[in-house]
Amino acid sequence: MRPVNKGDSPRVYKDYKDAKWDLIEKLGEYCSYCEMNICNQAEVEHVVPKSKDGDLELDWDNFLLGCKTCNTIKNNINDDREGYPFPDEYNTAYLYNYKNGKVQVNENLSAEDKLKAENLFQLIKVNREYNTTGRLDDRKMARIKEYEKAVMSLNDYKEYEKEVENLDSRKEYFIQLMIRQISKSPSGFHSVWIEVFKDYPKVKKAILEGVPGTALECYDEEFNPIEKLER
Repeated sequence: MRPVNKGDSPRVYKDYKDAKWDLIEKLGEYCSYCEMNICNQAEVEHVVPKSKDGDLELDWDNFLLGCKTCNTIKNNINDDREGYPFPDEYNTAYLYNYKNGKVQVNENLSAEDKLKAENLFQLIKVNREYNTTGRLDDRKMARIKEYEKAVMSLNDYKEYEKEVENLDSRKEYFIQLMIRQISKSPSGFHSVWIEVFKDYPKVKKAILEGVPGTALECYDEEFNPIEKLER
């Protein structure tokens, strides 16, 4: 799960829905939980449900972007932030692994961190197979498609590296062009791309820097998640 930093509130809101475009500018058109592209269905998500604390209804610090599915599932289940490592406060990149397009809780977490990771995992049911109508969960389908695209991009990148191997001084230039193109390819699920390109720090750097609002302090110099939950 991509850790995010949306910065300070750009203005005072009279209606929380007015924050949508400010959030998109700060975080990109991606769900803050499942990471799906939500250019057509972005919703202002209250981390602490407004039904549980009305004072936070218009509070920028309580806003994230949600897809309709995550927002509906999360609803008003949590009473507050306690026990949940939300991506605007914690290093959520460390909590989950993305294997073959499927999200898993990191098995190397401490018992305390694993419990928190499971809490958030279940709050939005990120690995749900089917929705309430019996159809495949839209997040799962979109994530698998993105995984397949990322794998194809990785294969192209490896082939490209071979093709330019003998270009000497020009090699790095063409590799950078390829990396730049790859960084523009994700249409969401950036954590999936980071997993697929786990052995290529320069590519991971370009992908993470290519989407607004990524909390880059949560990654080390090789652009792997720093192994701690706290930022």
